[in-house]
Parts: sequence; structure tokens; C-alpha cells
Amino acid sequence: MKEFEAKHSRADIIAQLIVEYGADTTLSDALRRELRANIYKCPKCDGRGYIKIEYNGYPRGLPDSGFVYEAAYKDNKCDLCNGIGYTSKKMQPRMIMDGWTEE
Repeated sequence: MKEFEAKHSRADIIAQLIVEYGADTTLSDALRRELRANIYKCPKCDGRGYIKIEYNGYPRGLPDSGFVYEAAYKDNKCDLCNGIGYTSKKMQPRMIMDGWTEE
């Protein structure tokens, strides 16, 4: 049953793409149209469009909630590329001097 649902959902996605871009459009043309000027891969999310954030997934309100940490992850939309995965300008992390140390 899962295979049918997965194929069915992919078929729906493909049908939506055909409606949006036309039947004669190739996948590379559709990707080019979608990205337009965004040609550089986002360094923050590595082109995925989302960032995994770790949080405490242990339910609140239980007697031991403050002492137990259960790592869980959620996907947040990347704020650098707005969830596209690509940017129009080549982005690099800004290095900020945090102080000095003795040698």
C-alpha cells in the first residue's frame, strides 16, 4: 500500500509540473525557470532549503521534564535563501574577531 501511495503522490506532483510548465518542458528547463538568477548553492543549508534544528523533544509538564533531555529535530526554512536552496549572490560566512589570546 505504501508503494502505491508514494507512486500516486509522485504522479500528482508530475501532473502539477506539467500543468505549470507545459508538457514540452524538460526538467532542466523547469529547474532553470524556477531558479532564474539564483545560481549559487546556499552555504547555510547546502542547497536543501531547510536547516535541521535540535530541540528537547521530551514532553513538558511531566515531573522530570526539567532533568530529561530527549534530542529531537525539526526542519526550519533557511533564512539565507528563503527555502529555495540557491542564492543570487555568492555568500560566504563573515568571520568576526572574538578577541585575543596569548601565545
